[in-house]
Amino acid sequence: PPEGGEGGPSLEGASPEQREEVQRGVAQLELFAYPTNRRTPWATAALVAASGCLTAAAALHWQLRVCGSPSLEELRPRAASFAGALEGCSVGQGDVERGEVHRLLLASLLRAGVQPSRMLTDIVVLGCCGTLLERLQGPGFVLSLVLGSTVLTNLGASVANGRMVAAALANKGIDQASGDVSVSAPMPSLARVSSTSGGVTALGVFCALRHGRWAAWPGLPLPVAWLMAPVFVATLSAFLGYGGQLREYKAAAEAAAEVAAIASTEGRSASSSIAPDVSVLDVVVSLAACEAVEGRARAACQAPPEDVVAWREELEEAVDRLPPQPPDGAFFADLCGAAVGVVAAIVLRRRVV
Repeated sequence: PPEGGEGGPSLEGASPEQREEVQRGVAQLELFAYPTNRRTPWATAALVAASGCLTAAAALHWQLRVCGSPSLEELRPRAASFAGALEGCSVGQGDVERGEVHRLLLASLLRAGVQPSRMLTDIVVLGCCGTLLERLQGPGFVLSLVLGSTVLTNLGASVANGRMVAAALANKGIDQASGDVSVSAPMPSLARVSSTSGGVTALGVFCALRHGRWAAWPGLPLPVAWLMAPVFVATLSAFLGYGGQLREYKAAAEAAAEVAAIASTEGRSASSSIAPDVSVLDVVVSLAACEAVEGRARAACQAPPEDVVAWREELEEAVDRLPPQPPDGAFFADLCGAAVGVVAAIVLRRRVV
């Protein structure tokens, strides 16, 4: 019977050679196999629910609270609070150095700005692979694999993206790691990653290597390994586009440094009008909130609040002077996840359930 099945002969007391022979025999017959165990995959359901509830709560808060603000007095703090929540669900190399390790999990739980196709793919991979492995190995194994790989992959992605961005800014008068600027150029934001899915990728790769020919779902003639095809395509696409984004970022940083150097020689400031304690994300979120509030007012055939319009115009001017933003390095988490999945499959390749 398949691994995890019930009623089959016991392998207790068998020699390693006998176990390997049994495993080879099972491997020849496991196409579209599925464990007879049908217990409810609570761990997998909890992981899907945690990410889904956090993402849905953020979307509802944006639509109902932020975009529904009737005045500027309410809009400002709500937009700032929402931007702070988004920033808290991202991770950079500096956050890890400061001991903010909780970000390594939050960066994957909140899936803000993710393409619907990728989000659906991740849900399918997590649901199918998680259910299969949980029925074979138990909920503890699935939780350990997903949560542990999520921490490792987000750590690796933040370090890799930070080093790539720092290398692009080398000798340009900007210290990406410390934020020191040798000229009065606008300080670029530290490279960060968010909305990652390295843990899901690690789970899918492990399942594809260990049980690639098993059915993705009971009665479904689809090998579980095929579920990873869209993930690999999306990761490859992001990898190919990252180089161009990094070159554009480097060119923008060089241009900003040159403008700042000219302004410094002329005795004037080239810095943005943004307050020092306001992040770039605050400006972008606030501008989007103003546009949403104005759009709702016009849809209701009402004039938008004048103070909101005035603030939106200020933000638009500030956006033109924002420092260049680092490229998205979330795909590094997928690369790290694939590596973690391969290592886990190799380490556990001789395990017999």
